[in-house]
Amino acid sequence: MSNLRDQVIAITLEEGEAFQCGLWEVLWELNTISPDIPLEERLEFSISIVQELLISNKIRLLWGVWGKDVYDKIESLEECLTLIQDDKYWDPTKTDIQIYYETIQNTD
Repeated sequence: MSNLRDQVIAITLEEGEAFQCGLWEVLWELNTISPDIPLEERLEFSISIVQELLISNKIRLLWGVWGKDVYDKIESLEECLTLIQDDKYWDPTKTDIQIYYETIQNTD
């Protein structure tokens, strides 16, 4: 599972560098790579990846409305960690208010 985790993390960070991605994109990528894993396990795995990337300060989460290109940063790590537990943000058909992510550029 470590190789799969590294692969999904790499794709997530690469996509997040280019533009704001819907939170669900992490799950969809995992669906493409490993469709044989049960959905519930894929969701848990996706949540753990996003959690790891948030805690290590590699991505940030943003609020957005479906179909609009306006995003507001979610400031609190605690709020981010709570929001990613909510299933509705992993399926863009469940709500018009979406959570997006973007990669935090390393300034070293």
